[in-house]
Amino acid sequence: MGRLSNQFVILWLLLLQTAAAQGDLPAPLFASDAILEVKLIAPLKQLARARGEPQYLPATMILDDGTELSLRVRPRGKSRRRSEVCHFPPLRLNFDKSVAGTVFATQNRVKLVTHCRNAESFQQYILREYVIYRIYNRLTDYSFRVRLLRITYEDSDKPGRPVTRLGFLIEDKHALAQRLGGEVAEPESIPPSAVDATHSPLFDQFQYLVGNTDWAALRGPEGENCCHNVVLLTHDNQTYIPIPYDFDNSGLVDAPYAAPSSQLGIDEVTERLYRGMCRDEATTSAAIDQVVQARAGIAEFINSFALLTSRTRSKLQRYLGRYYDIAADPKRRAREIDSKCRYRNQSTSRRVIRG
Repeated sequence: MGRLSNQFVILWLLLLQTAAAQGDLPAPLFASDAILEVKLIAPLKQLARARGEPQYLPATMILDDGTELSLRVRPRGKSRRRSEVCHFPPLRLNFDKSVAGTVFATQNRVKLVTHCRNAESFQQYILREYVIYRIYNRLTDYSFRVRLLRITYEDSDKPGRPVTRLGFLIEDKHALAQRLGGEVAEPESIPPSAVDATHSPLFDQFQYLVGNTDWAALRGPEGENCCHNVVLLTHDNQTYIPIPYDFDNSGLVDAPYAAPSSQLGIDEVTERLYRGMCRDEATTSAAIDQVVQARAGIAEFINSFALLTSRTRSKLQRYLGRYYDIAADPKRRAREIDSKCRYRNQSTSRRVIRG
């Protein structure tokens, strides 16, 4: 029995190594939900004031065990880089080989979502957005992994006045593609018929659940490749799975600066508007059922997330609850979801439609 047990352990380790090599397991950074404590030393004022095409600047990250990592950082994003929106921009971190053997092993470029403003209330807004990523993780593996950080920032140009804020890292899109055995696609645009019919109905319901209208899954902004706040993943270069990110303009976050597009006909981001594609009733019902079945687990996660204030928890639960009320009422569902779907009778059309 001892020999069999040893053989089993060896076989299990070989399978584990094979899965890791194939990208089936999360990278060390995203294998835990524990808050990661780090110190980031960088030219913070230069980053906050950068305009135009941002340049990478040298920085140092110190882990809680004292390990120092060399990296470069630059501002990223669009709206959150505007000074009237955020006093401190989101960042892109670019690590070198010093990450080997640390929790950042295998990481190269990774996005950091920062606190935006110093007010304590903005800590809750960033946690709300983090919650949205975690909700989608519960619904599907075709979602970005995230890792919460408690970051002590120190300006390398003016050391001695550190400030500590929450933030979170987002899995790199190419790492996501490797984990899921696909490829990131960046076509100029795609027709409705090319959207994956298995995963995209859930994508549509999720966006409606969190009240997000700031996305486009068929075409990007003028002059840019597809898409807006959506990464397209493909396994065959014929169909595309939309994977969402960037939720600060959603109703569930309800950030003070958030506003819906004037083209949508809604006044507030908290006003839900279904922007999903038209599908047969069975497909839509299956996606709705999947979201409804996850309700208890989502509620439990929110209630147990200690960093949220009781007020934030209540707001999140109430907002999500209104989706479930719609899903449970056939008349409201027909009015708010079924009648608002887009690209009706175009599921097999090859004509490109703006996302």
